[in-house]
Amino acid sequence: MKMGWMYRMAVVSWLLLGLFAQPVLAFPAAQEVAPVTTVDVTLTPATLLGDVYVDGALVAARVNVVSLPVTPAVAHLIEVKAITDSTPGFGDIFVYGDVSQANVTVAEGRTRALALRPSMTYLKGYLSFACDVRGQEVGQEVLCQVNEGDVPLATVTPGQTAQVALPVGTHAIRVAVVGAHADLWAPPFNEHTVTIVGGRTAPLRSTFNRKGQVAMSFNVEGVVGDFYVDEQLVAAQVPAASLFVAPGSHTVAGRNLVDPAANGVYRYPDVSSPTTVAANQTRAAVLRLQKEYLLGFGEVTCRINGVEAGHDVRCNVAVDGQPLGTIEGGQMQSYNLTPGPHTATVAVVGANADLWAPLSQDLPLMIVAGRASRLTPTFNRKGQVAMSFNVEGLVGDFYVDEQLVSAQVPAASLFV
Repeated sequence: MKMGWMYRMAVVSWLLLGLFAQPVLAFPAAQEVAPVTTVDVTLTPATLLGDVYVDGALVAARVNVVSLPVTPAVAHLIEVKAITDSTPGFGDIFVYGDVSQANVTVAEGRTRALALRPSMTYLKGYLSFACDVRGQEVGQEVLCQVNEGDVPLATVTPGQTAQVALPVGTHAIRVAVVGAHADLWAPPFNEHTVTIVGGRTAPLRSTFNRKGQVAMSFNVEGVVGDFYVDEQLVAAQVPAASLFVAPGSHTVAGRNLVDPAANGVYRYPDVSSPTTVAANQTRAAVLRLQKEYLLGFGEVTCRINGVEAGHDVRCNVAVDGQPLGTIEGGQMQSYNLTPGPHTATVAVVGANADLWAPLSQDLPLMIVAGRASRLTPTFNRKGQVAMSFNVEGLVGDFYVDEQLVSAQVPAASLFV
């Protein structure tokens, strides 16, 4: 305390002398001035400013460099407090503590340079975040949203990094994929725990893989149906569909299948197939359809023997009493029929039909679904009887089996 009081008295005396001493005109010769004893204080770095104290007394405010008069040959305590820095980040990222130097002595009339470097205390460190979104294609909008709790820290485009300052300590960071196509990526968000050390940078990479894409189709052209993935309807009455799914195993199904070419002859039952898709992969899932016939086929060939040029004759077909149409001689026609036993009635028709026998046939026809049952009804032309008398010029009535064939002619013929 005594030393501080002596120092303050010396400083006051020095200031009073500087302020009030006037040159004495009565003495022509200049008085000798005792050399000043000083401490030159410099703060490092040069961007710092602080309040300088000598032996507990404030002697200079908001300075970086200052020259302080001190009592010679006396130990002094030099302190700098309330230090500020013009460097960006001061007060937020870092601060400086007070700095001091004890037992500073200076010989009379001498100057002592004192460089003081205060210690820096970091309040925050840095999180360097990398947005790793994989499988992105042109036109797909997806971003990484970095949050601490409900507080957004940064929005980062895929492949880019962002640096944010965080207080020292442990932080729970949630990174979510956002954007118009965010639902194509999995998982929807990642949870990270990051420890921030003052003045240092902690790296963090959050990875999101695009979901696997299942491209579904049928192996039969023209078929449409409803596509399901894991029992969820994806698209209705289409020939193909696609869906982004989480990587792993899935079940693809096709239901309510319709083939415009079936015409009621056959159908396709529902079909399903397991498929596995990896992240960032497009997997083709072709559903192989099994045709299930509803009808069988009756193939009827019309065989009419002995037809000559000019004969008008063909087969007329009916099945179970239902007319199905005619078939030209030597031709085959297929008819769609329900499975089971049937009766095919085939008759010879046409202007010359009476030349063939029999005129009609009833034939059994067994139909099996999806198979062809062949039937060949055969008709032979009747035999011809040529009749005449052995006496030239004689005419008469010709009979066959008591049936008049021709009257008062020399000759006649009849198919029998």
